[in-house]
Formats: sequence, C-alpha cells, structure tokens
Amino acid sequence: FSGTGVKALFPPEKASTLVSDVCPCPSIIIGWIFTFITSTYNYESVISRDIRLGNLTNYLLKPISYLKFTCISAIGRVGIAFFFIVFQSIIYISLFGDKMIFNITIEKILILLIMMIFAFFIKLFLSILVGLMSFWFTEISGLHTFANIFVKFFSGAFFPLVLLPISVLKVSYFLPFMYTFFVPIQFFLDKISLNQALIGIGVQFIWCILLYLIIKIVWKFGLKKYEGYGI
Repeated sequence: FSGTGVKALFPPEKASTLVSDVCPCPSIIIGWIFTFITSTYNYESVISRDIRLGNLTNYLLKPISYLKFTCISAIGRVGIAFFFIVFQSIIYISLFGDKMIFNITIEKILILLIMMIFAFFIKLFLSILVGLMSFWFTEISGLHTFANIFVKFFSGAFFPLVLLPISVLKVSYFLPFMYTFFVPIQFFLDKISLNQALIGIGVQFIWCILLYLIIKIVWKFGLKKYEGYGI
C-alpha cells in the first residue's frame, strides 16, 4: 500500500470536506449498525478468564480449535445483534423517515456489507490478542480499557478524525481502526469515492491477514507458557 495510495484515500488538503453537510439521521442508523455488528462482546475477558482459571485445558482436549470456537461463538452473537439492530432501524425509519435524506444503491450496500464484515474481524482479532495477553499477565483489565478507548479514538467513534492534526491523521491511515467506522460512514455519506472505498477494503483485508498471523504466533508462544491454573 504505497504512500501515494494512502494520500489518495483522504487528501489532507481536502480533509475538511469529509464532514457531513446532510441530514445526519441515516448516518446515525449506519453508525448503530456498525457499532452493534462489530462489537466484540467483551471476549477479551472471556479469553482471559479461560486462561487464568485453567478452563482453556478443557477446550484443548476437544477436536475444535479454541480460536475457531471463539470466532464461531462471536459470529453467532453478532447474528443475534443483527436482528435487534434491524428492528431498531425499522422503528427509527418509521418515526423519522420523512426527514431523512437517503442516497443508497445496491452497489453501496454491498460495499458497506464487505466493510462491515472485515471491520468485525479486525475488532474481534484485536480482542483475541488482548485476551491472549493473560498467558503472561494475571490481570488485563487496564490493557482492555486502554485498548477499547484507543480503538474508539482512532476509529472516529468519539469524533470525526478530520479534527485530528494532519500528522496524526496520516499515521492513522496505516492503522486498522479508522476502517472499522470512520471510512464506512464517510463512504455512506458520499464523502469518499468508490475507488477510495475499495482501497479501504484492501487495507482492511491486509490487516485481517496480519492480525490473524500475529494471533497464531502469540497463541503458539502462549501455549508453551500455559500452566493450566485452577486444575
């Protein structure tokens, strides 16, 4: 991913144009969907507890990989969350639909769906990595809190990233966080083009692969240290 390509995604000199000037209602709905669908449901604590209490041993004896089991469980929870968010969105649209400005196409829906899937796995993999730190630390609540705030800050969940200094914004191009929330919302609002959105998907894909490989490495070394506490 070249420096030219990164700058092409959100040119700094045009950063101010990324702030929405349309009715925010539809973007609120998309924000809800991305927030709920990409939620990791505190899997950091679940993994940490399994390691600290020795419950991990029971999973290691089963034919399915613990990491695969965790991913499948997370996907199942997201499926439930999806129905809730659809129900909420229907209510919201029924109440305020006449005041909303929609500019949605099948192409945009597909792109947003792909972004959502990759965003989910990025945040899930990050949660797994935080949880796996319990192989080395008995308490990770502080790390969990810091990681949660850090991810939200650089994803644009607290405020639009264009308010950050240009130097910080440039660094965030190379991090996975802005592609889990800020970029999809800007694409929905037509503040970035289809090509820029596809670049964002490419960055998401690369980070999913990198995080997966990092998890495999951490898992391998963590198992060597694992002592099965609580058994």
